[in-house]
Amino acid sequence: MQCASADGTFHLNANTATGTLIVRARGYLPGIVSSLAPRADPPVSVELERAETLAVCVVDPDRRPVVGARVTLGEWGAFGSIRVSDESGCVEMAYPLTQAHGRTVFVEHDQFANATVDVPDESRSIEVQLEPGHRIDVVVIGAKSVPVAAARVEPTKPVPADP
Repeated sequence: MQCASADGTFHLNANTATGTLIVRARGYLPGIVSSLAPRADPPVSVELERAETLAVCVVDPDRRPVVGARVTLGEWGAFGSIRVSDESGCVEMAYPLTQAHGRTVFVEHDQFANATVDVPDESRSIEVQLEPGHRIDVVVIGAKSVPVAAARVEPTKPVPADP
């Protein structure tokens, strides 16, 4: 990770300057530049939008803190902000000042059902209560129905459908 200088500039090594660039600064929503590639001119400009801080506390059905919940703001983590709840079950994240970006928080945890919460106007803190999830047992088998040991199983979010 590199930090911008006092005039807001920073320089990336050409060997690492390909792919996606995410820029974060306290008090702003993350800025995302896709398809970053080395170039001479003009320099890449990243405009950051002002933001507030939103505190999200995640609890279980008995209102105990949920540690390790993944909290994102905006559908599919559109702002590049994925935070993981700490021992108090809470996270803080950049939050848009306008509704142009939507004000929806998504919470995931492996032991609970996912939750989606629309944040009320003027709210700067919310509590999200997770409900018990459903267990899915997966058995990985290969040829001739032989179990495959050490297979990597990676659950992912569904890909959003095209409108």
